Amino acid sequence: HGPGSLYPVKCRQFHFTLEPVMLYQAVTAAEVWVLEPESIEALVRSNPDFAVAAVDFHTVHSNMYSARQALHTQMDMKSKIAAFLYLYAQSQGAGRQVALNQDQVAAVLGVSRVQVARAYRSLRSLGAIASYRNGVQILDWQLLKGLCDSNLVD
Repeated sequence: HGPGSLYPVKCRQFHFTLEPVMLYQAVTAAEVWVLEPESIEALVRSNPDFAVAAVDFHTVHSNMYSARQALHTQMDMKSKIAAFLYLYAQSQGAGRQVALNQDQVAAVLGVSRVQVARAYRSLRSLGAIASYRNGVQILDWQLLKGLCDSNLVD
């Protein structure tokens, strides 16, 4: 989740949540606030800008979750990594920089660091990216996009 994320939010209609059984780990420095569901509801009802931002965030989150699920299909590792880098940079507004190291990318995708390293080597040899100790620079957006499953990127 990027800056300003509002997640997770407990649904008022259900009496259970998944959050207690999930482990979250920040890959960058994060400040966490805990807001009660009633506070969120009050903000939505009283602040139209907040309501629109919450809907926008959850739409992006749903789309990114769907993309992650698609990444775990039969795509080869190079395509998975290319799609992740492309979608991550786009969603974070990070320009050409992805400030995640190989261990962090591996953790997000649920693959090994060795698989990420091999995919990076292949993407570097194609001229799509340059990698450095704590991140990646996207050198060729169109090439990287072309390596992605066309159903994931527009």
